[in-house]
Amino acid sequence: MSIVARHDLHFLVHRLSRGFPLSDMEASAISHLPIMLKHVEAGADILREGDPASEACIVLEGLVCRYEIVAEGGRQIQAYHIPGDIPDLAGLHLQTLEHNICALRPSIVAMVSHRALHILIAEHPQIGARLWRETAIDAAVAHAWVSNIGRRTARARMAHFLCEMLARYQALDLASDTIPCIITQLELGDSQGMSVVHVNRVLKSLKRAGLIEMRGKNIRIRDQVALQFAGDFDPSYLHLSEAVH
Repeated sequence: MSIVARHDLHFLVHRLSRGFPLSDMEASAISHLPIMLKHVEAGADILREGDPASEACIVLEGLVCRYEIVAEGGRQIQAYHIPGDIPDLAGLHLQTLEHNICALRPSIVAMVSHRALHILIAEHPQIGARLWRETAIDAAVAHAWVSNIGRRTARARMAHFLCEMLARYQALDLASDTIPCIITQLELGDSQGMSVVHVNRVLKSLKRAGLIEMRGKNIRIRDQVALQFAGDFDPSYLHLSEAVH
């Protein structure tokens, strides 16, 4: 590990500034957090269920997921995390981790101790309020996933998921119409409750309808409005542009 350069935290600052900019002092305090840089290979765990909850990770590059292994040995991906996300922020007030965090693609994360975060929040209460808001948004996304997996058809479920991922990347100015990070069909199945065969069938259905285009392993959204309609997608649960109160 090595100390991360301050500019690498700009996605986190950008995320916490949504709706209302951080002050220069607050942005500087975040940028000067005592954090450590960690390069993680694809498939490697960053944190594991049952580990002491003593540090958090901030995604800087790549794609990270939160997952659980069920009794039969299958993996349920509970969330995808992109640059600027803190996948385990809710663990700030817990003693042990309740899920695993894994890099799906080669990733870079910044590890920060809970002690440093508590000091940051004590010195800058407004940052604490914004971090709390992030945990609330994370819960809102989890609730949306429950409804998506539990009540939508496989086709609508996939359309909804693709719309969510594109919207999140667009909010960071990292995408226009193409999801920039490859997500394999196995990973899609593990997150959407489908077999790989079913995932392939659903993607082909969306492609035939002219809603998406498969460019190698990348997915381009050809008609975002139509895909949103197909997935019954309303981005309000992501809270991407609301003012911070």
